[in-house]
Amino acid sequence: MTDEIILNPQIKLDFLISPWEIPSTAHKRLASLSVHSWEASLHWLIKLEWRSNHKLPYPRKYSTALKPKGEFVRQLFLLCEKLHPLFSGDYENAWILFKAVLGEWVIQGCYEIFYYAGNDFQKGDKKEQALKPLHAQVTSARRLENPFLNTDMKLNAHLLDAAIGLCECSDLFRKKHYTPFITAWRNYIKSLDTPDFRRYFVEGDGLYRQGDKRSRIKVL
Repeated sequence: MTDEIILNPQIKLDFLISPWEIPSTAHKRLASLSVHSWEASLHWLIKLEWRSNHKLPYPRKYSTALKPKGEFVRQLFLLCEKLHPLFSGDYENAWILFKAVLGEWVIQGCYEIFYYAGNDFQKGDKKEQALKPLHAQVTSARRLENPFLNTDMKLNAHLLDAAIGLCECSDLFRKKHYTPFITAWRNYIKSLDTPDFRRYFVEGDGLYRQGDKRSRIKVL
């Protein structure tokens, strides 16, 4: 189930993204930045789970900044691996289940970058505002409440339902599998609230990166 990524560490996530109409080149570039960060995190999955000497093909500072996301992706994979028997009728193996689960995170990440709560393409919330719902999600999950119910992340909702159900009847599952997943999730969100990560947004036809204080830097 892991041969695909082990043999092809340059694997792309394009096949995970359902096509949708993106209104401008700047928005497309913004979405590609989000997708690229998930692709890069797969290298941490390889390094942390299967091949400790795997060379990360990015500058050291960028790779280090993405390590919490990589650990989250690793724990997400391990959760899929553990719970796959409950999904085996629809997914041939745990890797296929993981790709579908991760695909929802990638798509949601693209939407969150440039969406307010509404349905129009806009420049997006300020960083601290954008992180609030992410903190709320992991807090709910830590309390054994499913934050993905009634959202578009339907497969993740099923995955968490299964995990929460096992936590309620198995303290060992909660300790060995669920708690490490929640910890990695929380650390990933915390890592976004650091100077290493700047908010990107679209205004007019331009793509901008948040600078120091109130400044902004045009990227495209």
